[in-house]
Amino acid sequence: MLMRQFKCVIPGQHVINEIVDVERNGCPPERYGIDISSDDTDLNPNGLSDFQMPYERSRYDTSNTGYSPNRARDQINEVTSFLDGGSIYGNSWMWANQLRTLDRCQNDHDNIDEKRRKKRSDDDDDDDVGGYDDNCRLGELLSADDKGEFPMYNTIGLPIHNPAVPATHKLESAERFFVTGSRLANENPFLLSISVIWFRYHNKLAKRVRKEHPDWKVFDEARARNIAVYQNIAMYEWLPVLLGEQLPDYQGYNSGVTVAISNVFESAAMRYLHTTVPPGGKVRSDKPGECSFSEPSIRLCQSYWRSEELLKERSLESFLLGMCMQLAEKEDNVVVQDLRNSYHGPLEFSRRDLVSLSIQTGRDHGLPDYNTALEEFGFNRTKFEGNPLREQVLQIHQSTSFDNIDILIGGLIESANQSGTTIPPLFARIIKDQFVKIRDGDRFWFENEKNGLFDAATIREIRNTTFRDVMLDVMGQKYVDDIQQNPFQWSATAACDKPTQIFVNDLESCSPLEIYDYFESSQVSFIVVWTAVGLLCLVVIFLVWLIAKFIRRKRKFTARGKIRRQDATAREVLGSKKRKVKVTLQNRGVILVKWSQGKREIDITNNRKVEVWSSSDDDMRLLLVRFGRESYDLVLKFADQSARDQFSQSLVGFCTEGGFNLVQHEPKSKNNLMKIAVTVETRNERLQTFFQIALKTKLGEDNSNYQELTPDLAQAKLNKSEVAELFRIPVNSSFLDKIFEHSNLTDGSMTYELFCQFLAIFSKESTYQPRHKERFLFDLYDVRKEERLTAKEFAAMIKSIMTISNAEKLADVPIDDVIERMMTSYCKTPIAWFTFDHFSDFMSMFGVHFAESHLIPTADLKYSHNNNNNNNHFSPSRNGSKDSQSERNDDEYQRRRMSDCRTGDHVTVKATSVGRFTRRYRTFCRLAENYCTHVFWLSLYTLITVGLFANAYYAVVSNKTSGLTGMAGAPLAIARASAGALQFNFSTILLTVCWNIITFLRGTWVARFVPFDAAMTMHKIAAWMGLFFSVMHTVAHGINFYSIPTQSPSDMTCYFSDLWWPSNFIPSFLFWAFQTITGVTGVILCVILLMMYIFAMEFARKVVYQIFHWTHIVGIVLLYLFTVLHGSAMLVQKPGFYKYFLGPACLYTLDKMYSLCRRKTPVRILNAKLLPSNVLYLEIQRPRDFNYKSGQWLQIACPKISRNDYHPFTISSAPNETVLMLHIRSVGPWTRRLCKVYDPGTLNGSPYPEIYLDGPFGEGHQDWYKQKVSVFVGGGIGVTPFASILKDLVYITTKGPAVPCKRVYFLWLARDQKQFEWLMDIIEKVENEDKKEILRTHIFITQLPDKYDLRTTMMYACETHFHKTEGRSMFTGLKAVTHFGRPNWELFLAKLQTEHKDVRKIGVFSCGPMSLSKQVDDTCWKLSKKRKPIFLHHYENF
Repeated sequence: MLMRQFKCVIPGQHVINEIVDVERNGCPPERYGIDISSDDTDLNPNGLSDFQMPYERSRYDTSNTGYSPNRARDQINEVTSFLDGGSIYGNSWMWANQLRTLDRCQNDHDNIDEKRRKKRSDDDDDDDVGGYDDNCRLGELLSADDKGEFPMYNTIGLPIHNPAVPATHKLESAERFFVTGSRLANENPFLLSISVIWFRYHNKLAKRVRKEHPDWKVFDEARARNIAVYQNIAMYEWLPVLLGEQLPDYQGYNSGVTVAISNVFESAAMRYLHTTVPPGGKVRSDKPGECSFSEPSIRLCQSYWRSEELLKERSLESFLLGMCMQLAEKEDNVVVQDLRNSYHGPLEFSRRDLVSLSIQTGRDHGLPDYNTALEEFGFNRTKFEGNPLREQVLQIHQSTSFDNIDILIGGLIESANQSGTTIPPLFARIIKDQFVKIRDGDRFWFENEKNGLFDAATIREIRNTTFRDVMLDVMGQKYVDDIQQNPFQWSATAACDKPTQIFVNDLESCSPLEIYDYFESSQVSFIVVWTAVGLLCLVVIFLVWLIAKFIRRKRKFTARGKIRRQDATAREVLGSKKRKVKVTLQNRGVILVKWSQGKREIDITNNRKVEVWSSSDDDMRLLLVRFGRESYDLVLKFADQSARDQFSQSLVGFCTEGGFNLVQHEPKSKNNLMKIAVTVETRNERLQTFFQIALKTKLGEDNSNYQELTPDLAQAKLNKSEVAELFRIPVNSSFLDKIFEHSNLTDGSMTYELFCQFLAIFSKESTYQPRHKERFLFDLYDVRKEERLTAKEFAAMIKSIMTISNAEKLADVPIDDVIERMMTSYCKTPIAWFTFDHFSDFMSMFGVHFAESHLIPTADLKYSHNNNNNNNHFSPSRNGSKDSQSERNDDEYQRRRMSDCRTGDHVTVKATSVGRFTRRYRTFCRLAENYCTHVFWLSLYTLITVGLFANAYYAVVSNKTSGLTGMAGAPLAIARASAGALQFNFSTILLTVCWNIITFLRGTWVARFVPFDAAMTMHKIAAWMGLFFSVMHTVAHGINFYSIPTQSPSDMTCYFSDLWWPSNFIPSFLFWAFQTITGVTGVILCVILLMMYIFAMEFARKVVYQIFHWTHIVGIVLLYLFTVLHGSAMLVQKPGFYKYFLGPACLYTLDKMYSLCRRKTPVRILNAKLLPSNVLYLEIQRPRDFNYKSGQWLQIACPKISRNDYHPFTISSAPNETVLMLHIRSVGPWTRRLCKVYDPGTLNGSPYPEIYLDGPFGEGHQDWYKQKVSVFVGGGIGVTPFASILKDLVYITTKGPAVPCKRVYFLWLARDQKQFEWLMDIIEKVENEDKKEILRTHIFITQLPDKYDLRTTMMYACETHFHKTEGRSMFTGLKAVTHFGRPNWELFLAKLQTEHKDVRKIGVFSCGPMSLSKQVDDTCWKLSKKRKPIFLHHYENF
């Protein structure tokens, strides 16, 4: 009987590794879990019902197989199918060169014979006595040390297989392994020992070649001889023992033979040999002739991937001698536990079942069933009659047919009928045929004399070399009696007794299954990093707030100068809330209390009495101060007692110096002190109830649901300041004084009854007749009750009514002169006494209608005490409102009265009722006509963005070969799609700031099709789109960063082939985020975008503009730089950012280079003046090539401040003028410094400092002349662009070329006309030169109420009379009409539609605050939807 030894099994595994390697999984990984029974205690220790063992499909040729049933997968063999020494030298020259010594040694041919004579002979006659130095290792394989016993360690990082050690469940460095030609050589120490044999045998052969043939290529000759011996032993010594028969004689090379490894050989026949593997191996003593064994024997399952450790602990000889004295397992249906349930696996599943994996591999490779395979190889089909496993198989498969039995299972079943010493015939045939093909199809087979490798004598020598010879050559001849003639099977010639098998009970137990979660090491870092990202947003926002607060404090401190000695800082107790205040004891008996949003002045000169209480309990920081006639107390809480006492002492000195009566009461506890205090909240609650009941009572509403007046409220009084605030009139107004004098309010306060009477008369909803209002006003000034007034008293009454709104401060003409003219106009002859009838006729004559005059706009009434930080509102609604203007109905324009801003006349507009569909259709038509280009370009831009997003998404989802989508799912596709979109957004955003190119294109035909006015709006849209997709990209990668660390390192190597890491390294979340170019640049880009967008917020731009400016300039450069680097790593795909970036980047670069060229030449200042209202006037020498249009703007930089800090300003000179003019208002730090630089007092006669220009740049206002009717709206400093336009208007209409513009309306909104006196001169000049009367100017003084308010109704009368008699405004001195309050945009623009029916479009050009532009824009859109002409609104904001 043939008794195979363990020595036969291990060399067989070595031979199989030589020709087959399909261990590498497919890329991308394809996982198919193998179900594990819940009663499997080894692989499912927890007894889970849905537990699976991982299995990954084999690699296959994806180029042209696997895409259809007709092109089935062709699995890839990682090694050559020849017996060419690949497991010794590797399968590539690169690998082989890393294993060999390449150093050249000194060769002395003349001394060879002399060295041979001197060389002593011993039992090892292969020592180097050739012409090389004694230390020469030329042609040998590199060893781990100078002894040359083992191959070199893997310090160079060759990609050998290095899974987790299942015994310890740890990943260890691959540098510990010995390097051979096979990447699987270190799987177990027994397999490694065979590799070491061939390593040592090569070096022995190299020494012989160096000795005998010094001029030969040592490595190549030794390698050829070693491979030939290996072929001979594998084919003619090991294989016959395995098969039990000899192979047919070699007939020479046959080129028609296919040597590729068949799937049935690799996936079934070869794997049948696993049944012969024992559970462990014996280790014999390495002393010759000694048959003792080390106990316990080495357990196979515990030795996986610990080969070098065990081999170094014992010795090579111990392992080889032990395998010679150990029998292999029978070829049957039994596989040892070390391969069944304790086979090594990946870190996430440390133990696997090799038989199950083999069966699944056969199915993966498409093997036929067992009976089909029998027929293919000439055998009869079988039903396993008489087989002891037959019924068990039928029960497992739940079938009566054997036509679906896996080929490996069929072979195992068949072996149950064998004697256990032979392979089943089918597998034997497959193995034999495969090896015969390998031999006959190898052109470099050692027996092929035609290849020129060996002559006949050498071939015979190789044929006579046995594995025993090789072992003795390596181990030494001293073991000649310890190794039998055929090491692959036992014979009685061995020195030791008959070998025995190893049983599991005699070995240590296998370590149990271990599960590993790859994300476990990333849990904390994942949470911390993403939390840090969120906190970073808050930190940056807080940083902006902190910087803004610091700058404001710095400015406030600079403006305030030195703090006065009697200033005190505390927190004022308002009630339930507090606020930080600063209390200043000023001169003349005034105490100033200031806080962030307001101030309170307490004048105690009339009160004379001051009472003080302090807290006495644990909280010694409270101080209550009560003033005689003040409506509420001052309750202060100081930082500590010393601060309170210091302020108390200052208050005592303040009252003593002023002669005021200071009463200091006994200290009280905090609770008692707060009970007697009248705080802001307490006073407001009382006043709210006071006003609420008063209004509801006097306006005739049901008061049954309101509480009755309590005695406290019934006795409550309003002081003069509260009455003035409620009625919105100056506290020092003579009109208010008359009210208090008329009511005999000697104590300076108004009672509830008097307040109700006054409220009922002058509220907007008052039911009193106009004559009652006139009578009340007349009686106020009829102090003698004579029903008449002198001329002087009458004039004083008229003036007091006008001074309610401080009109005398606004008028350029003395009010007394205007009133005198009006009285002269009223009465041609002097009148000594004016009666009430005279007063009524006088008011009617000058258009004062008390029926519409009011003092309190009740519909808008709210009481928010000036000293209260809370917004306490009282707004009673009244369904029966008698407003003179009717509201717009949704279905039609109702008849309405529209005020003509020019003449004050009224026009009536009729509108027809239309259906809902018609109205919507008209709205759509107006929208298309008004914003067709905007809609087109925005739609096109959006469609391109969406298209890029969809295209990238589909490209990722449809790419099945990468496997990333299967691993990460939809978030990966979203990340790639959003990346494609944001690349386009962030690239095209540059086009919107190419100001020079845009300015040039504005003057071409392109402007007809591209809305360049919306460049900045498009800039913001692109930025918001970029931010949206950036957030989407970041969030998607956040999910991906969760998915990626959950994968095994081998899978990650497949997904990201351009990355490398050691085989014992587990890429964690921190690795992907901070140790890859893509991750690091992604984090940096997040920070850059965060800084750019936060500092681009409106709040940040206003407060810290310089930081916004530099974060935008530096940030945009870094953004593009790191975006390029972000994709350069090609982690997922090839970079594509350059496709979108190069075009806009080139245009932007050319645009900025053009600006830089212009900025090099300084420009001289011809004149500089500081005008009223903090306006700096600069007259600049105009460069020769500086051509511009009215309405355009430029940038200037002052080297005295900063050479590279450019700021934009509108040009206020006309294009026909020879100089450039700028009017710059001092509203910020830079403009204030600029004003200081050009202040004549600072210059002291020195020349004006030069500046640098960049521009001009275009904007929408420059196209004003293209519209037949244009409307200019300037608010505040926003009037500056119209200074140039107004002058250009006169020049074009008088001397310049003909333009389409035939009518211009200029509306100037200012708090008062003295705010921009410099513009008055320009308007006056334009009015004088406007011979064609194209311009219509309207000035609105917004600090005054509308014309129907009692506070301005008399002023309107004066203005109308003065304008009629003098032809100019009494406030501005211009021909332009002056209005009070804000314009009614809807009425004004609707009037323009009526007056200019013949035009299609009216251009509206506004510049000012955002709120103004929004009001105008909303009104333009509202009216354009209904009828023509439509309004085209162009606006700029500051």
